[in-house]
Amino acid sequence: MNTSSIYDTLLQLPLFLGINQRDMEEIVGYVKFDFQKRSAGKTIYAANDTNQQILFLLRGQIVCTRPDGRFGLIFEENLESPSIIGAEVLYGLTHYFSHNFRTATDVQYVTIGKDDINKHLLHYEVFRLNLLNYLSLIAQRRSLMLWEVLPEDLTQRFVQYLRHNFRTLSGYKVVRGREVDLAAALLTTKRNVSHLLQQLEERGLVQSLRGRIIIPAFERLVQEI
Repeated sequence: MNTSSIYDTLLQLPLFLGINQRDMEEIVGYVKFDFQKRSAGKTIYAANDTNQQILFLLRGQIVCTRPDGRFGLIFEENLESPSIIGAEVLYGLTHYFSHNFRTATDVQYVTIGKDDINKHLLHYEVFRLNLLNYLSLIAQRRSLMLWEVLPEDLTQRFVQYLRHNFRTLSGYKVVRGREVDLAAALLTTKRNVSHLLQQLEERGLVQSLRGRIIIPAFERLVQEI
């Protein structure tokens, strides 16, 4: 990929928004950008892998899954470009992934190593501010969740539980597991969960199958509840 093409590609990525052409030309000259292609069905990161880079998804979809160790449920969602993976576990107390990331389609992505970020990119104010805003958004969202009151209404409780367990609040989602385990997580009975899912399915918000719940558009579910 030539320098002009790299420049145009980077300007579309969230952490590089607002960087001027002069600074971008310097960045392209100093920083190693590892552009890669992967076919569908390949694992990029597994839960508990150590992270030393930030990945920017350029094209295609990546499936992100996370098991709930307490109730045995698995939360699955599709990430689309321009998704960022790894920034939240690059610094701080833990550098381990809590999710599994696998290619859902053929994908293209670019990674930047932690050394290059520390030595070069953090010297640019716009990049620092973009990274700070991104990490602050994640931290504030998680902090607000800690103070949310548990809804008495089961439907609202279900949506709240999903919001707390998915990375993003839009797009295609899947919850895998038994209804009895979901009932335990929602502090209710399996019968109540079955009735809830039936109601949501009648409204076209979910599709309840054996061992999994498909949510075609999570943002619609959030808006309508």
